[in-house]
Amino acid sequence: MTEPPAAPPEAGSLSVPRRLTVPPHPLTAPQRAVLLAVADILIPEFGENPKASAAPGYEAWLDRSMAARADSLETLSQILDELAGSADIDLDERLRGLHAAGDGRFHLLSSVVAGAYLMVPEVQRLIGYPGQHASLPRIDEAAEELSDGILDPVLERGHIYVSAAGEVNGSSTGIPVLLAGRNQHMRFSKVLNVVGCHAEGEVGNVVTGGNRPRARGDDVR
Repeated sequence: MTEPPAAPPEAGSLSVPRRLTVPPHPLTAPQRAVLLAVADILIPEFGENPKASAAPGYEAWLDRSMAARADSLETLSQILDELAGSADIDLDERLRGLHAAGDGRFHLLSSVVAGAYLMVPEVQRLIGYPGQHASLPRIDEAAEELSDGILDPVLERGHIYVSAAGEVNGSSTGIPVLLAGRNQHMRFSKVLNVVGCHAEGEVGNVVTGGNRPRARGDDVR
């Protein structure tokens, strides 16, 4: 597959902004030509790896990359207008000057072209990049991380939380908990709740303590 996957069908009501797969408005032909020239300067051909514009389906992924930075599309267009008309050698020098300026514009430009390149499936295959994927934790990973003592100062201190109303509550006496499969005890201030996992597989929230269910907006420390 060399083309980006199609956008999901639109729902009747969304609580988050609709995911864009194409930029809100297209670049002009001169702007697009400059962007491709910039991409080839920043990502030239090297060994088996093609230059940016020669990567299969690169322009389609470039649209996807610009859609991801739709909030900065006007700034990107302004940069491309400023670079328009430069010969290759002049464009290289102007890109170096843009980088030296350190105002974030080079970062925007380079992240768009590099992001698109790294989404091309053929490029991912050539460089051995598997793309982003979930890495689920082992069932005993939380216990292993807790048993190395990294949270001992927090557990000994006890739970502290700040409610949405600003109420501060302190700790109470903890209770010993035996970790299965380990010949040691750890002290928890009340109950250990693993309440979620991050999409990438990291343990999202570990809440120690609490004498009542937390209200929305509570700040757990």
